[in-house]
Order: sequence, then structure tokens, then C-alpha cells
Amino acid sequence: MLTPKTIVTSFMRLLGCYSYIFHWKGRSYKVFTPFGSVSKKAELRGNKKALLSDFWKEHVIEVSSSPLILAMRKGEPVLLEKVERAEDFINYKLQDIMNMPSKKASLAYNFNRLNKLCVLGLNEELLKLSEQLLSSLYLPVTASHGDLHINNMILVADEIMLIDWSMYNPNGSFVNDYIHFYNYLESHKENQSWTVTILKEHEYLKQLAKTLQTTDTLLKLSYSMSRINGEAGQYSSLRLIPKKQINKYNHVLFQLVTLIERSKCLA
Repeated sequence: MLTPKTIVTSFMRLLGCYSYIFHWKGRSYKVFTPFGSVSKKAELRGNKKALLSDFWKEHVIEVSSSPLILAMRKGEPVLLEKVERAEDFINYKLQDIMNMPSKKASLAYNFNRLNKLCVLGLNEELLKLSEQLLSSLYLPVTASHGDLHINNMILVADEIMLIDWSMYNPNGSFVNDYIHFYNYLESHKENQSWTVTILKEHEYLKQLAKTLQTTDTLLKLSYSMSRINGEAGQYSSLRLIPKKQINKYNHVLFQLVTLIERSKCLA
């Protein structure tokens, strides 16, 4: 039986979701609510830029735009049962970057914008230390998808293609996408947020750090900054970022910066 309370609750849930997806005659349609207009613009902008990227363009499905809607060719989801296909893809892309030019990881993030989060509670000292530490890390420059996980992969003509480019970073590195892919799988499995999962020990990260001749903790810091930078860009105003999200950022940055500084003292 519908009550006024359940009706209001259902309505609020609808408002809280920025987009809805449906499929029709070989096409997929992503319908955005008025509250999702910023996400729609970011996704369309990222899609267009990714199509111009030599590293990504062959994995991008071009989207077309109309008011409140993005449309694209329909694909089949890459389910967890087919995770090996997804792993083959990201490992292939990882090998592809190994001979590419590198630059300081700190240059990939918009610290001018991130500094504005300090007014909202982000720890200014932690942010400064993170920028300094990431200036010592060099990563291949490829541009990054920003939110590369199994649910943003689809199969088209039996080839893996990527969707949702709203967090695309033309100055980023695939290294952070690689980390997010595995961090997402782990967080999904354990029903945890990325901020919890990334602080754990991971064998794939140790192997990656060895390949890149750095430390897994420094890679974790780069990945964490990538997530903060990307998530902040999803809001029309930084003031809309929930306080609990800022607190999570402070927690993960404190843990990682402390570990890095401690290891430097012991070296």
C-alpha cells in the first residue's frame, strides 16, 4: 500500500539518481535528469576528447547528444564471469605504455581547483605534501579514462569498448586506470569504498611498482589524487561535495603520506 511517506521517499530517490539507461533497437540511451546536466556535459566532453586520443580512440564508442539524452551503439556488458577478458585488455594496454614518455605525476592534477577544497575541510598541509611527493613520481603520459572498471566496459563485435568518459583526464596516466580497475573489483567484492580498499596490501600493486621502479605507496597516492581530482570535477559547485567525502579524502591522504614520510626516514 502506498503511503505519503513511501511516495515521498520514492520521489527523493528518483531525484537523487542523475541518469537512467534504457536500450532500444541496437542503441543505448542515457537519460539525464536536470540534476545530471553537469555529468552529461562532462561525459560528452570526455567522449569527444577521448576520440582524439591516439591511446584511446579505438576503444571509444562515439555518443550523440540531444537535450537530456546521450545515445550510443548498444553493446553487451562485460560480466564478472568474463573478468578474464577485461584483465587481458588492461594488461595489453599496460604493456602498450611501457615505452611511452613520462612526466611528473603531480602535473596530471588540477591543484588550483583542489586547493579550493581546503575551504570545505580538505587538509591543506596534506594536499601540499601530496603534490610534493607526486613530483618525484614519473608516469607514462597517455591520458586516463578516469573511471575504468568492469561496469564501464562493453563488448561490441566481441571487442572491448569503454563507456562513460565523464572523468577523462587528458593529462593523466593509464597507470591510475589500471589501479582503479583492480581496486574496484576488490571494493565491489568486499562491499567497501575505494578509500578503504586502496589502503590494503595488493600483490598486483607491488608488481606494478617494481615494473615502474617506484613504490606501491606512491602509486596509491597518485591513484587517490586521481580519484579526488576526477570526483571533484563531477560537481557544478565544489560546495556540493558531501562533508563525509572530504573526510574520506583526508583519511586516505593522511595514511598514505604518513607511510611515505616514515619510509623516507627509515631509508
